[in-house]
Amino acid sequence: MVRNAYSCYTHFVQMLDPGLEHTRFTRSEDLALVELSSKNRGFNWQEVAKHSPGRTPWRCFSRYQQALNTKQTRSEWTPEEDIQLVRLVGQQGGCKNLISVISQTNTEMNGGRSADQLRERYTNCLCMSRKNVPSQHWGPLDLARLNTAVSIYGRGHWRHVARHVPGRSLPSMTSRYQNVENRELKRDFERPAKRGHSRSLTWSVDEDEKLLEAIERYGVGNWSLARLELPGRTSHECWCRFQRLNPESKADIYDILLATKSKMLPASSYHRKYMPGHRVEPRNRKRPRSEVIASDFKLRLMETPAAIGQAQVEEDGSGNNDESSPGKFGGLSYTVLTTGDHRLDRSLTRLNARRRLNAQSSASVLAVKDRTLDKPIKSGVGLPGVAPRRRFRPRLRPTKRQRSPLDQ
Repeated sequence: MVRNAYSCYTHFVQMLDPGLEHTRFTRSEDLALVELSSKNRGFNWQEVAKHSPGRTPWRCFSRYQQALNTKQTRSEWTPEEDIQLVRLVGQQGGCKNLISVISQTNTEMNGGRSADQLRERYTNCLCMSRKNVPSQHWGPLDLARLNTAVSIYGRGHWRHVARHVPGRSLPSMTSRYQNVENRELKRDFERPAKRGHSRSLTWSVDEDEKLLEAIERYGVGNWSLARLELPGRTSHECWCRFQRLNPESKADIYDILLATKSKMLPASSYHRKYMPGHRVEPRNRKRPRSEVIASDFKLRLMETPAAIGQAQVEEDGSGNNDESSPGKFGGLSYTVLTTGDHRLDRSLTRLNARRRLNAQSSASVLAVKDRTLDKPIKSGVGLPGVAPRRRFRPRLRPTKRQRSPLDQ
C-alpha cells in the first residue's frame, strides 16, 4: 500500500518520533494538564503541549477528553434529555444504531453522554416495555417472583431470573435482592415491609468497632471491602453507619471530598457495566483512568448563616422554624457550608445536617442554663464557700382510714 507524504509525516510525528513519551500519564502530568487546559479554556493545545515534554497536542487533547473532562460524562438526566433520547432512538430504529444516536444526541444536548449511558438510560428507564411499570415500588407479586426465581436459579444468574420478573432491569433486580430481600442480611423479616421504614437491626458495639477497624484498614470510601468484615451488612448500611458515627470528623471531610470529586473529576472514570447481548471489543471496554484523586484539588467553600437570632424573629413575627427557611434554636444561629452550586451542595447535605444537630444540642444546653440562672437565689444556694441550707419538708400526718365490714 502506497502512503503519501502527509500520512508518513503524521505517523512519524505522532508515533515514531524518538522524543515522544508512550507511557501512561502520571498524576503530576494530569494535574498540569487540568491547570493548563483551564488557563487556555480548552483550546490552544499546542501551547499546552509545550509544557508537557514528550507529549503531542493530540495526545494532550485526547487524554483530557477521555479522562479529565468533567463535562464529557454527566450523571444527571433531565426530562428534556429523556424526551430527546426517546425521539432520536425512534428515528434511528432502536439502540442498535448507537453511532448515529450518539452523534445527534451530543449535538443537541451539548455533549456529555457516552454510548453506555445512552444504552442503559433507554433500556432501563425509557424502554416502551417498562413504561407502565413503576421504577421504584415493588409489589408483593414482583417480590414473590423474584424470590422464587432466585431460589431456583441461584444468585448471579440474573438473566434467567429476568425472564420471570417482566418489566424489571438487571440492575434493579440485583439491587433489590442484594440489599433488601437477601435472607443472609440482618433484617427483621417477620415485620411487614413498608415504604420509608427500614427493617434493619440495630448496630451492636462489636459491629461499630469492626467497622472502624475496616475503615482504618481499607480507607474511607471502600465500602465494598468494609462490608466483608461485617457479615449481614450491605455497603450502604456501612456508609450510613459511618455517617452517623463520624469518627474524628472523617465523615465531614469525606463529604467535602465527594463535592470536590463531583466538580473536578468526571462522573465515570471507566465503565464496567454493559448490557447483555451487546458485544464490546476488549480494547474499548475501559476508558483511560486517571490517578488523580479528589484530595489533589482544593474546593472553595463559603459559610452562610442558616438561622437568625431571637430579636430578628420577634421583629418578623413569623416564628417559622422549618428547615427550608432560616430559623432560631433558642436564639442561637449557625452557619452551613456551600459551594454556590446546588449540584455540589448535595454532597454537603449530611455535613450541614450534623451542624444543625450540634446547634440544636448547644441551644438546648444554653436554654437549660438560662432557666437555671433566672431562678431567684435562696440563702446559701449558689454562693461560694457557703453550705446550702437543708430544705424543710413538713411531715404529713397519716389520715384515719375508714373501717370496712371486712375489718371486723
